[in-house]
Amino acid sequence: MTIRRLIWVVMGLVAAGGSLLAGTWVARTGVLWRAGGPPPVLRGTLQSAAVDVRAAIAGRVRLVAVREGDRVKAGQLIAWMDAPELRDAARAAQETAREAQRRLDSLRAGLPGGPQEAHARARTAHAAARRALAEAEELAGEEYSLSERVPAAREALDAAQGRLQDAEARLAQARALSGSPGEPGGGAPLESNGATEPARPETGAPTGDAAPAGPAEAPEVAAARQSAAEARERRDATRRAQAALERRLEAARAASNRLASLAARARAAADAADAARWEMESQVAVGSRESEERELRREVRAAQAEAARARVRLRETLVVAPAPGIVEHVSGVAGEEVSSGRPIATIRRLDALWTDITIPRRDARRVRVHEEVAVRSVSRPDLALKGTTVSGEVTDGGADAPATVRVAVDNPGGQLRPGDEVDVTLP
Repeated sequence: MTIRRLIWVVMGLVAAGGSLLAGTWVARTGVLWRAGGPPPVLRGTLQSAAVDVRAAIAGRVRLVAVREGDRVKAGQLIAWMDAPELRDAARAAQETAREAQRRLDSLRAGLPGGPQEAHARARTAHAAARRALAEAEELAGEEYSLSERVPAAREALDAAQGRLQDAEARLAQARALSGSPGEPGGGAPLESNGATEPARPETGAPTGDAAPAGPAEAPEVAAARQSAAEARERRDATRRAQAALERRLEAARAASNRLASLAARARAAADAADAARWEMESQVAVGSRESEERELRREVRAAQAEAARARVRLRETLVVAPAPGIVEHVSGVAGEEVSSGRPIATIRRLDALWTDITIPRRDARRVRVHEEVAVRSVSRPDLALKGTTVSGEVTDGGADAPATVRVAVDNPGGQLRPGDEVDVTLP
């Protein structure tokens, strides 16, 4: 091989290596490409990241505060988890902190305190725990009978609804046969499905179906009207009774679920009362007032720290939006039990928009990463914003090889949304 041919081979290898390096990310060098010509205006579609908003604790979803398509701010309530044990713990911790502070204040003021007072408090707490357990046991004991009565109440409601429909059908037939004047079908509107209650007349005026539709109303129409009114009243009373039974059954089931924790609390309170009594009976007055005050100060600090931790845990019942955006999907349903980490909703962010634009290499001019560019909305030409090039990539190939640039777009006030088209003017 001649020297000239060897030189040409080496030059070809160098050119191939340069073409390969041109396909690397701009983030490594800072420069995307270089060319001449006027600033190009490129069109792209805005995109953003989707964020799953998850439950921080396991429990029942008490409230879902958003719907799909809603626009939310950072920190806005998405859902509320029902966690009675956390509320009770926070309340108890706060009460413990207040009591510790009160005992410290009493000591500093020279008021009586000590083991006798601790024993009295422990006995009071034990009595309260026993009452709570007894009430829950009584309510939970009704669960079986209520679970049998609720289906019967539902059947009674269905039967009352059927009797109301029959009465209204007879009223309509009587009107048709008598030719009573008034609304189509005669007199007051029928409402057998219970969707709409008839308007209540003023005091002293004839009520609903009990009043004749006109001076010439036939006796059979009046009788049918009265029968329909009575059937409606019985249906409404049955509906109220059935709803009350279901509420009572739900309370009984909740009490049954809490029996174990209430029993444990009562046992702990009993143990604490016994310990306080033993301390009261066996303690010999030793130590100084200063050492007692130091101990109380430690108790106050520990109780306040525990109360703060309980408040933090309680705040976990509030599921909030981590960033501003649009609710894209709601998967949580009020009343369902969810596990910790379960997605409640998905938010499409509005504070971090970007668009990918593509240019033939021959039409591009020099572009650098982290360089400011002009952005204008296609649907709202008067809306001019700023953007910043954050990354870019040049595909291997010739002069027509495409180059892709990612531009982060400022979105003050959330005026733009994912899916909007924008024009980007490179510098």
